[in-house]
Amino acid sequence: IPVGVSSEEFQKGDIYIFYDYEDVYFRYDLKTKKYYKKFVGKAERECDPLSTLLSDAIRFGEEVTKEQYEDG
Repeated sequence: IPVGVSSEEFQKGDIYIFYDYEDVYFRYDLKTKKYYKKFVGKAERECDPLSTLLSDAIRFGEEVTKEQYEDG
């Protein structure tokens, strides 16, 4: 299974990432250029783009579908 999300992906459209080490999902909205996070079973909230957790998720997480993100 490929790990991490390449920087090119962020230029193509919205991105959804699952980082299983912390049971957290991230979403990147291309239109607004903002990041959002939500822990499994919790509500979504905006995320600081300089967050260490976000950085780890981009490097070591797995890209998932919008549906997986919404169900998570």
